[in-house]
Amino acid sequence: MTKSGMRTIEIDIDVYKQIIQRMDTFEETPNQVLRKVFELSAGSPSANEGQGLVVGGVLLPEGLEMIRVFKGEELVARVVDGKIHCKGNSYTSPSGAACAITKHAVNGWNFWTILDENGERVSLSSLRA
Repeated sequence: MTKSGMRTIEIDIDVYKQIIQRMDTFEETPNQVLRKVFELSAGSPSANEGQGLVVGGVLLPEGLEMIRVFKGEELVARVVDGKIHCKGNSYTSPSGAACAITKHAVNGWNFWTILDENGERVSLSSLRA
């Protein structure tokens, strides 16, 4: 069990696709979808904290650090309580955070990097694979 009281379960791709198809918004978490399917109450707001952020059907896990060197400055954005936090602001998508930094339209999935399981920097878009 994690510090937020959430448990990790393994599901196959067909189950995952069904959960994603039942999302009303991209911000809805898999846990919220399953609570609807099982007809459970929404739970207290604190029960939904610490679950990460779902963007475009991809879960950005709680605590994920996204890194980018931009104009000589290393920027770190973190997923905390369903938002991406960077430089004192919060965003609901990687592109939103990237656009706020660059001041122009940019694909956040390609802008940000993350550390993979080997400690190597890879594109955030690798989570979409």
